[in-house]
Amino acid sequence: TPLFAAVLLTRIRMLLFAALLVLALPAPMAASVAPTMPSAAPKLFYFDFPGKAAGLRLAAAHGGFEIQDHRFKSIADLTAMKESGELPYGQVPALCVDGKILGQSCSIMRYIGKQTGLYPTDPVKAALVDSIMDQEADMTSGITCCRYQERFGFEVLGGAEGEGTKTAYTAIAERVLPRHLAMLERVMQDGGTGWVAGTPEPTIADFTLAPRLQFIASGIDGIPSSCLDAYPGLKGLIGKVRELPAVVAWNTKVTAAGSAPELV
Repeated sequence: TPLFAAVLLTRIRMLLFAALLVLALPAPMAASVAPTMPSAAPKLFYFDFPGKAAGLRLAAAHGGFEIQDHRFKSIADLTAMKESGELPYGQVPALCVDGKILGQSCSIMRYIGKQTGLYPTDPVKAALVDSIMDQEADMTSGITCCRYQERFGFEVLGGAEGEGTKTAYTAIAERVLPRHLAMLERVMQDGGTGWVAGTPEPTIADFTLAPRLQFIASGIDGIPSSCLDAYPGLKGLIGKVRELPAVVAWNTKVTAAGSAPELV
């Protein structure tokens, strides 16, 4: 009958409308997937001193993530590895995971963080951690360019004893570092936990920043060793990381083997 046909048509229209609404909804976010563990302990390539590997070694130790700590005996060992084409960017640190070599210290740090829970799964917290690591890179980029002038095209500074280099270091010590340190100190104080990203426990941001703070306060290149005195949170972070039980154990282990501790 016409009435039955009208009711049937109305129901069909309602079903089609409901189907269109379902199609228009965003797809549900995939559940977080546990990281794939390597089949063997990854091998970390670096020199026999803390440098850019310090934070990586300490994060792995604190997170209980086993690594093979391969330390070059000489510059010839690094040269041979570079000439073989194994290093994706021709430099270290580098981490070999199941035959795949990863370059760049921040990338390696995030890998370790994801394997150990030291890198937040919450996107906003992870972005804050990333921003702190990027800020550290910005803060020390001038020092890096002065120390490795040929690599970055800054030969115009005149080498380690050049007048341009001395002028640059003065600017870094008097203007650049204080500006960056003040911003990091404010972020840390706003967090209120004693860890730089405001987390209850340390993250890869702390393991990245603490060794670099120790480096710039070590009296290098005309930068005063008192450069952290005005930033109590950052200055205290070095000791806070150094006193973590796994860090104490790692430093004891490497010093017994004749190497320098990662944090002093």
